[in-house]
Amino acid sequence: LVEASWDEALREAAMLVSQADGRAAVFGTGLLTHEEGWMVARLADGIRAGSPIFDVVPSPKVEIDADSLVASDELDRADVLVAIGPTESYEKISVDAILRQAMIRGVRLISLGARVPGATAELPAETTLALLGGLRDARSDATPDDQGVREAVAAIGTARRVVFVVGSRAVDHDALEAIAGLVKMEPRWKMLLVPATANGIGLRRLGFVENLIGAASVWISVGSDPVSTAAGRRYLLDVEALIAVSSVPNATTERAQIVLPMRTPIETRGRVVGMRGERELVQAAHSPLGLETWEVVGRLATALGVKGLPEQYDGLADIVGVNMGTTACAVAVAGSTPASLAARMDRALGSLLEGAA
Repeated sequence: LVEASWDEALREAAMLVSQADGRAAVFGTGLLTHEEGWMVARLADGIRAGSPIFDVVPSPKVEIDADSLVASDELDRADVLVAIGPTESYEKISVDAILRQAMIRGVRLISLGARVPGATAELPAETTLALLGGLRDARSDATPDDQGVREAVAAIGTARRVVFVVGSRAVDHDALEAIAGLVKMEPRWKMLLVPATANGIGLRRLGFVENLIGAASVWISVGSDPVSTAAGRRYLLDVEALIAVSSVPNATTERAQIVLPMRTPIETRGRVVGMRGERELVQAAHSPLGLETWEVVGRLATALGVKGLPEQYDGLADIVGVNMGTTACAVAVAGSTPASLAARMDRALGSLLEGAA
């Protein structure tokens, strides 16, 4: 790599993409705001890359009743919380704080590999399926072999209200399917799905998908690192043009022909969706980069022939606000990944807020 001006880098990027033979793939990161994600989605659409890829690691596909999902502020109303993960979630610190506050108020916590200090009962993550099977079989008077699992099943079975707090990547397909079946069968039981990244829910509402399926000759990565993943490396040999937009060096920037800068999360502004619903991010630190990330993506998209993009942040925010609001009202059933299931909780909250307004 050699240092270049914006004009030089963008001209080179346009030439690389035009010379590549085959389809393109556009990658994003869960740290993107709604506004940044919308620009990435328009870039992907404009160069006919299909849906932008949020994560190259596929998640379990399970249908779940939207009425079974709750928000984090409802945990205090439970008698028993069953925490299955998250141990590597972006929201881990927030989740632990909420769980500890609930325990202070007298809520019992059963932890399955969640590693929350002070839990009423601590069971290995490997016992998750045994616990869920015990809850299912309790109706037929079957008894689990493990003493800890038996005690947990008894505590859950006698509670007036139970919430399963599930990390979106802490369970496999069988476990998530079992939880979905249980909370649908028992009205006293609910589920809180914890997104694995800052804005995974919002990005899925913008059309981002989780799977990298098939080879592509052009990769455009915005804040992500697909080269470091097993799925990404599988298709790396087919890549002729690799353009990376990143705030830090990583495996993808090392392989890229073009590297453009972007701001870090604490240097940006915009909206994201987390466990507490939608919230506004305020720029917390001054950035040495004059352009915001949405502007960097806009410049790249324009260089690649994408037209009609907003040039002012307020205009972008208005467009995204309308788009996200329409999606929340019009779509009754989202996709089938764990984090997108959590988006139903956000939609329900959004509907309540709109009704109150």
